[in-house]
Amino acid sequence: MSAHNEVSGFAPERDIATIAGLVVTYFRTVTGTEARFLPATIEMMNPDSPEFSGRMDVEGTCTGWLSIGMPKEMLAGLLESLGENRRDEEALLDMTGEMLSTIVSNARAHFGRQLRVRPPHTASGAWAGGWEGRPTLLCLLPFLWCEHQGLLVVALHA
Repeated sequence: MSAHNEVSGFAPERDIATIAGLVVTYFRTVTGTEARFLPATIEMMNPDSPEFSGRMDVEGTCTGWLSIGMPKEMLAGLLESLGENRRDEEALLDMTGEMLSTIVSNARAHFGRQLRVRPPHTASGAWAGGWEGRPTLLCLLPFLWCEHQGLLVVALHA
């Protein structure tokens, strides 16, 4: 997968690594500590449902979506870092959507105007937006922050 796609300008390893780096930057900026990514996998099966998730559809040099799944404790820690006292489901879903929007907005700043995004969807107990259509590439990037494991999903269509 290290070959660069000359037609679209999309280089999967480089571009997915950039998105993962934006997740690390988000945690460092908000909490002062970095998330750490575990080995990534390319899957044929959909991952297990997280406690909370967010999804943003993307279009441009490639089409697909970015999703992030996190446990309640991770989101509660993020809210605490921001000085937010609420921990109800609405606050946790808002935090999920806000986090994903920030990461994808930073990706758009990096990749340029050719990356078009839609507003985030959030869900509890399931993957936001479901898994309609089988993506060509389903890359699962688990990460740790304060002993809590989250999952970044990059789903791309050819």
